[in-house]
Amino acid sequence: MTRSGVARILLPAGLLALAFIPSLVALMRVYQVPMGTLPDDKLYLGMTPISVVLHAICGATFALFAPLQLFPTLRRRFPKLHRRAGWVLVLAGLTIAVSGLVMVVLIPYSATLPLRATRIVVGAMVIACLTLSIHAIRQRRVAQHRDWMLRTYALIMGAGTQAVVGVPIFLLYGQPEPAVMDLILAVCWPINLAVAEWVIRGYRLPRLNGRLITAPNLS
Repeated sequence: MTRSGVARILLPAGLLALAFIPSLVALMRVYQVPMGTLPDDKLYLGMTPISVVLHAICGATFALFAPLQLFPTLRRRFPKLHRRAGWVLVLAGLTIAVSGLVMVVLIPYSATLPLRATRIVVGAMVIACLTLSIHAIRQRRVAQHRDWMLRTYALIMGAGTQAVVGVPIFLLYGQPEPAVMDLILAVCWPINLAVAEWVIRGYRLPRLNGRLITAPNLS
């Protein structure tokens, strides 16, 4: 197998690993709602059970199944499955964005103002990216459709990056101050978007051992 072939397999596999923690947390929330054991903190006070369940189920669905859409072999051999799964992910993504926006509005004390504003912007961007991806694929512009779906994935998977960044900080330094924690959470979305844009645009990295490393080709 060529290096590019390995990269095309390792990328979706890595994204599935990134989805593990947020998906596990989401499924725990689905279990806690009917059991009445949601954490008694500001994030969940006043939240309606349906908003928690929808956000959690759709979040886990998107996180676990979106990386599978990146496997070139699956796209080529099962194009109908790819399209149907794509529509499922679009509906899941819209539900994530709308339920997230509703929760931000209903729970004004769940985070600092900058983090709440960031969540509102991210939710709006997810809806915009999904809308543009649908418009692109209806016009047979596959490359543009792929690009907008990658941006959507980057935004939705902010929770995965938050776990990767936040857990080591918590283990090393303990629970940060609320304002510091909110800042850590907020910067993860720009990090994801930057990586997505690097993949989309194929930016070249500096030479390593005399060779140029480029973003993987997902087409």
